Amino acid sequence: MGRHTPGSRRQPRRRGRRLVAALAVLAVASGGAVVAQRTGALDLSFVQTLRGATSADCTPTVVRVAASPAMTPAVNAVLAPAQGRALSDGTCLRVDVQGVDPDQVVAATRAAKAATLPEELARLPHLWIPDSSIWVARAARAVPLAREGSLATSPVVLSTSEASAKALKWSTDSPPAWAQAVTTGWPVSVDLTTDTCGLATAFALRASLGETAQYRRALAALSLSVSQGNTVGLQAPLDLVSENSPATPIMPSTEQAVLALRRTGLASLTMIYPKDGSPSLDYPLVRVADGRWGATTEALVKSVAAELTSSGAGATYAAQGFRLEDGAAPDGEGVRTEKIRALPVPDAKTVSATITALTTLAAPTRMLALIDVSTSMNIEARPGVKRIDLVRDAATAALKALPPDNSVGAWMFASRIEGDVDYKQLAAVDRLDAQDQGGTHRAAILALLKALPGQTRDGGTSIYDTVDAAVTEMQASYDGRASNVVVLLTDGRNLDSTGLTLDEVVSRLEKGRSKGAVRLIAIGIGGDTDLPSLRRLAEATPGGQAYQARDPADLQAVLLEALASRG
Repeated sequence: MGRHTPGSRRQPRRRGRRLVAALAVLAVASGGAVVAQRTGALDLSFVQTLRGATSADCTPTVVRVAASPAMTPAVNAVLAPAQGRALSDGTCLRVDVQGVDPDQVVAATRAAKAATLPEELARLPHLWIPDSSIWVARAARAVPLAREGSLATSPVVLSTSEASAKALKWSTDSPPAWAQAVTTGWPVSVDLTTDTCGLATAFALRASLGETAQYRRALAALSLSVSQGNTVGLQAPLDLVSENSPATPIMPSTEQAVLALRRTGLASLTMIYPKDGSPSLDYPLVRVADGRWGATTEALVKSVAAELTSSGAGATYAAQGFRLEDGAAPDGEGVRTEKIRALPVPDAKTVSATITALTTLAAPTRMLALIDVSTSMNIEARPGVKRIDLVRDAATAALKALPPDNSVGAWMFASRIEGDVDYKQLAAVDRLDAQDQGGTHRAAILALLKALPGQTRDGGTSIYDTVDAAVTEMQASYDGRASNVVVLLTDGRNLDSTGLTLDEVVSRLEKGRSKGAVRLIAIGIGGDTDLPSLRRLAEATPGGQAYQARDPADLQAVLLEALASRG
């Protein structure tokens, strides 16, 4: 019927998105807790002043090494004897080792364009040791790279506190598979797009499940778990480990990082090797801008590379908790001594597609939920439980799973629910951590959901007018930094003969695409829904999807899957 906006339109709060990454276990182990190293964004401009510097002994000639933070202490130990070595031109060798996250070096190679100008070369390291070969494949092609092989390896494991492992019923004798471990709703603390262990977790899911719908659902569920795990603060995961808290999130890490952290006193940090195998980080040694430095520098760089690949260097890496090519396990409690099944790392194209998918999944959600409160929602789905009860329970579980930077609002709808209007606002779209009625917006909506069974009305279902109004509302407050979505929950079919027709709504939705990419997720509850019509509505929006929970008891799983997806 009438397509009036329920209540005043409220613009979303334009707060800066709270980008709280989980504490990178690798960086802590090598950068702060064990040995002081420079880590973070690549900045090698200081090296230029070193070239002209003099000391009591000689003028240094510098070789720049950008190493994964976890590998930096071992690299410094290997190269320590070479520091200050006299060179034939009267200068002496200085190897400047900087702990740098690999994605920063990738960005530097892309910024270097042709890598032929002195100012471009000055921003690049001579040698690069990322934690995985996947980053080498992502570096700019304009910068020639020459691989010297792998310095060491370390399998990716699942780390958490002993108390959390017990709560999860994990043990070395009964480990979970990757999909079982990271998709059950337990918080996961990792950066899925820039931390190699986060990417490796996604690769492990793909290797175990294949390129299937099950894999895509698992990836979406992982993203939700990470959203919860990464909102607790930067230091919190390891604080929880130190307290042996049963609320410690799961932290995908490397075997080497766990061993290093245990040496700092985190005795309750435990690691589990998933039963379906593990991806392994391979720490390749790479000559950067190979052939662009001039003969003298090239020879010096190769001599430093030879030091890093020597047999003596291997002993240093092993002592730091890495595995060598023979796969021999390092010393340490809980270390799996037998050879670990290595899960394959996908090709560069798949890696890029995975990062894109994970980046999309990580975007915050702005959601308006449309809840059917027509007469049929009072039908029992099972003895003593009505359909509206299941919607309440499913929506409550979904709301609790969403991170605080997500924005949610809710309408209820039934024919002529308020005068000649078929829908009524329950809550405006706002951030879940916003203040609302003396508490948070999340708490306010949870209270509304609790009272939902008492809101059902006599009357039929007016789907088309409600969807049209909701999408129009979300387009008016569209936020390009978020995933803007309308979620429809209904058990029936459109019974409003005086409102918009299906064809009219589909046409309006298709024409409205230019006003903002608002996606419709339509979820039918039970076998009485008009799924073909729901599908037409959803597919008229960018990335829209229609689902059917044939067994109403499956609604919660279907809703969580739908919310986690991005079309």
